[in-house]
Amino acid sequence: MRQWSGHARYLAEWAVHNNRVDYASVCTNHRRGSIDYRECRKAVKQHFKRICQQSRERYAQSADAEALAREQRYCSAANGFSPMG
Repeated sequence: MRQWSGHARYLAEWAVHNNRVDYASVCTNHRRGSIDYRECRKAVKQHFKRICQQSRERYAQSADAEALAREQRYCSAANGFSPMG
């Protein structure tokens, strides 16, 4: 995952339950409170927005169940996830 405002890259992990991203699990592969953790969470917010947009476009073209589930998962995360929370 590319840094939200630069060229560094972060490995970001998160859990999904019932097709929803578990916000508390985002970037827990970094030490909570660390600079890497904070940067990772900011980068993930941008990633969720990108994936939401891509998923909407794919669903509009295919209208299959998998595309819909992906759109719902990442668009809800794009709207609900806060890097500070």
